[in-house]
Amino acid sequence: MTFFKRISCIFAVLFLVGTILPVTAYAAPPSYGLMRWKNISSAEAGISASGTTVKPSIAIVAVDSSYDISGTLYLEKLSDDDWVFVKSWSVSGTGRLLKDKSYSGSPGTTYRSRFEATVNSEFVERTSSNTVTV
Repeated sequence: MTFFKRISCIFAVLFLVGTILPVTAYAAPPSYGLMRWKNISSAEAGISASGTTVKPSIAIVAVDSSYDISGTLYLEKLSDDDWVFVKSWSVSGTGRLLKDKSYSGSPGTTYRSRFEATVNSEFVERTSSNTVTV
């Protein structure tokens, strides 16, 4: 058998084996940036404004209604392309924490909210997806 016939036979066998045998490919499901927690159903930071009054907010729902929630809600302002601390509030609850606070903002200033909290000893940190300028 000539060299070219051998190569052709090898490729033919590889082709047949490759098309006959099933091939299974696994891929990780997309996470879309979602956080996965053990003790937390949902956690969001928000912010809104009315006139010059800025209202940062926190919304945390625990998996179990008996879980303790405690943390700090922060208000930050944009200054020279950096977020700078403005004010903080201690927040706490059991099972569900829905709080908003008020702050008298400065006209022309952009704000965001952020929080750090623990739910039944599990840490969570979130930043508001939007900003407000008063």
